[in-house]
Amino acid sequence: MLYAGLVVNAGLLEYVGMDYNLAAHPVRLSLTLLLYVFFLCVGVFYIPVRLGNLNGSSFEHVVKWCVGDKAAWVFQRFIVPVWAIAWFAYVSFFAMLCMELAFFYRDSSQPGPGIARNILIAVVWFALIAPAAGAPLPQLARSSVFVAKVSFAVVLGLAVSSAKYVPNTVAWINYEVPAPMLPLESPLLFWAVPPVLLAGQFVHGYGSNRRALTKVMIVGIAIPLAFAAFAAVLTMAGAAGVDMRYSKIPEYIMYAYARTHQLGWVKVLLLTFTLLTAARYAASLSVGSLCRERSLGAGAVITAILLAASFGMHAIDWRNYAWQYAAIPFAPLAGVLCGAFAVTRAPGFALDSRDQHLSVLAWIAGCITTCIPTWWTGYPAYSGMKPAWVLLGWTVSFTATYLARTIRRHSANSLNRRSPEVVKARLDTTDAPRSS
Repeated sequence: MLYAGLVVNAGLLEYVGMDYNLAAHPVRLSLTLLLYVFFLCVGVFYIPVRLGNLNGSSFEHVVKWCVGDKAAWVFQRFIVPVWAIAWFAYVSFFAMLCMELAFFYRDSSQPGPGIARNILIAVVWFALIAPAAGAPLPQLARSSVFVAKVSFAVVLGLAVSSAKYVPNTVAWINYEVPAPMLPLESPLLFWAVPPVLLAGQFVHGYGSNRRALTKVMIVGIAIPLAFAAFAAVLTMAGAAGVDMRYSKIPEYIMYAYARTHQLGWVKVLLLTFTLLTAARYAASLSVGSLCRERSLGAGAVITAILLAASFGMHAIDWRNYAWQYAAIPFAPLAGVLCGAFAVTRAPGFALDSRDQHLSVLAWIAGCITTCIPTWWTGYPAYSGMKPAWVLLGWTVSFTATYLARTIRRHSANSLNRRSPEVVKARLDTTDAPRSS
């Protein structure tokens, strides 16, 4: 339920809902989701966890074993906190927006909240996050069960409320916009890959229990991902049928609030619950990366720092893209781990420092590949990080890691066969019967 709560999130639904015209192309949407689910379950979750079981190590030790101590330190102490801060800022922006709409806005003629109101909302959000941030990870998972249930219920309710308007929108899309927009790759995968990869620290003790891992993949990853994507697309497709302004600006949260005669303020208040698990998870990861021990005081300090960073990122308008850029290294790292698993299944094979250096190079190559669309002027200006080559970045890292280690292993075996000691031993073995 922790993993499900991370995906069924209003922050993600805001992005996915922008591609509501895929409601007119359900086969394409289903095939895309099937590919993404397979990639996340196998390439990001299952194989890295199995690699830890193969070596009898936790997720942190597996990363050290594959890329070396220095690169692992950079990942754990720099990359993870930077991503957690950016993700927390993005999630917190929408959470505070929901609370502003629920507590203060009654109609569009009212002015926006002042500094005092922002401070009050920040204090409320801080009180919801800080206790869980410093708590042990199992406690964080248990506290996510109720939140995930509320998230599923409110997202399903919004999808059902606009379902009757979907056929009209689909007919309009088929008539006006015959070609679908860009696929769901960037927000969906950039959102899901980091938490799914870091989930290895929760389940490293179940690496040999395939039934438990299968349950996590189905209930925690596959079903929530498909549910969130279809719910966002269908909800905003229905919203475009309710009011044509949502066909131009498909804002999920504002649609939930706009129908004030149907208790819109209650809906956005419930949508705040969908953001709670992700914010707690980001704060918990920050505490684990930056503090030696988890405690209530550490959780409070880190949460306060994250909130301050959230206001700063909102002021410079980096909240929409910072978390995507910060998520770039995670899929290539998963590719490196999968490449290591493909090679190290050979009995007696171990990595040395040179293999770790090659893994770091493969990791960097995957990151560069993922960034290519941001440099290529052939993509339209509005696309930004979409479509980012997340799958291709993983493939490059996996292939480079696998080929480098396979070539090194075969080269080492060839040198061992040609070494003077081995040749002398073979001659002695061949001459032994003749001497006798």
